[in-house]
Amino acid sequence: MAVDAAVNYTAAMSELDLEYLQERWDLEEKEEEELHNSRKIAFDYMIDVVRKYDLPGTMALSEENIEEYVRRKNNTNIDQKIQFLETNKSIYKGYGDYWLTLASAYFSNSDYKKCIESIKEYEALGNTIFRKDYQYAKILPLAIASAEQEYEVSEFVSETENWIEKIIENTKDSHWALRYFAAQMCVDLYSKTSDKDYLRRAYDIIKNNINYLVDIQKKKNEEFLGPVQSLEIPKGTTKSKQKEINNINKMLKEERKTILPPVYEPFILNCDFLFGLIKELELPKSERKRINGIIHENEEPIFLIDVVDSMYWISTEEDDYTVGNELKYTSFNTLFDGHELTIPAYLVSDDAKITVSIVGEDTVFDDWKVKEVKRKNPKDYTSFTATFSSDLADEYSYDKDSRVRIRIVPKNGFAKQAYQFGMEVSSYKESPIPIPPFTTFIDDITFKVVTE
Repeated sequence: MAVDAAVNYTAAMSELDLEYLQERWDLEEKEEEELHNSRKIAFDYMIDVVRKYDLPGTMALSEENIEEYVRRKNNTNIDQKIQFLETNKSIYKGYGDYWLTLASAYFSNSDYKKCIESIKEYEALGNTIFRKDYQYAKILPLAIASAEQEYEVSEFVSETENWIEKIIENTKDSHWALRYFAAQMCVDLYSKTSDKDYLRRAYDIIKNNINYLVDIQKKKNEEFLGPVQSLEIPKGTTKSKQKEINNINKMLKEERKTILPPVYEPFILNCDFLFGLIKELELPKSERKRINGIIHENEEPIFLIDVVDSMYWISTEEDDYTVGNELKYTSFNTLFDGHELTIPAYLVSDDAKITVSIVGEDTVFDDWKVKEVKRKNPKDYTSFTATFSSDLADEYSYDKDSRVRIRIVPKNGFAKQAYQFGMEVSSYKESPIPIPPFTTFIDDITFKVVTE
C-alpha cells in the first residue's frame, strides 16, 4: 500500500502545483531573476549551516560546486545522477540536500535499502536552518515506501509511525497532500496491527485538512455566486501585457456563461476519507456535531450541488452514525426538445455525465456539453439553469411517438446518485416537405416527463 500511496501523493502534489501557479506574466518577469539567484541561495544556505553549527569551513561549498550540483541534480538520467553523487560524496556529504537527492535517485532505481540509508544520513546531519523542514517531509513518502519493501512488519510499523509524525511536524496546513499521505499510512498501520489508535490519528490529520480546505471551497462558492472578478491592469504595464490581461478578462466573462457549481477536488477527497473513518470509529455525538459545524457553517450547504452536499452530513442523534442527508430538491423542472436539455444548475458539476437513450432502440446520445448557464436571480443559486447540447442528438430525427430515457450523473464518482427519468413527446409541429414524395416531417418538438 505504501508504494501506491506514494504514487498517489506524487500525483496529488502535481495537481496542487498546477492549482497554485501564478499568472504567466508574473512568472515570465521573475523567471530570469530566480534562475540567477538559485545558485546564490544554495551557496548562502550552506554558509549559514556552517556558521550556525560551527562546522569546519572546508565543508562549505564553492559557488562552482553549487553550480555543478544544481546541474547534475536536474539530470533526468538517474544512473548518471547517482554516479555523480556517489563519486563526489566527500564534497557534498555535509550538504543536506545531497542526501535527499541521492535518496530520491535510489528510489527511482528501486534501490530501496540505499534510499533509506541516505535518508538516515540526512537525519543524522540535523543541520537544517528551517523551523519546518519541508524538503525532508517531502522525501518521507519514499522512505516509507522503501521501508515496506525492506523491513519486517514490526520494524516497518515503528519507523513509519515516527516518519508520519515527522511529516506532520514539518508541514503547514497548505501541504494537505503530504498530510493526506500520512493519514493513508496511519490506515495502513491499522491494517497491519488492528490498533484503532492509528485510525484515530488518521482522523485527526484529515479533520485538520478539512478545516483548512473548507475555506477554499467557500471561496470558490463565493466566486461562483459573485460578479466576475476582472484582473486590474497595474500602472506602468506594457502594452503587450495590457492586451494579455484584457484577453484574460474577456475569457473570464465567456467562462462565466457556462460555469457550473464548483467542487474543490482536494476538499471532497478529504471529505470522502473522513466520512469513511467516521463510520469505522463510531464517534461521540459532540464530535459528529463538530464535523457538521466545520463543513456546514450555520447548517448551510458547502457544495452547491444538491446530491454532492447531501453526502457529507452525519447524524448527531445518540448512537446513530448515519452518514448522508435527504435531498433538498426531489423534483425539478426539465426542458427537452430533442436537441437541448435544460435542468437546474444545482444538479450538476462541470464533470457531470448525461446520457439520453431512445426507448426501443440502441441509440444513445452521450456527448452532452454545457451550452449556457442562466442566472435568473443572481442571489439565489437554485434559480440558475444549465442548458446542454449534443451534436449526436442534433442529427437525430424524432417522430411523434418518440420516448427517451435520461440519466444524469451529477459528478464523476456519483453514479449511484444518478437522476433517471423518462420523457415522451408532448407537442410537435408537422411540416410538409415541398418536394416529392411530399411527405411531412416533425419539428418544434417538446417532451414531458412521464411516470414509468
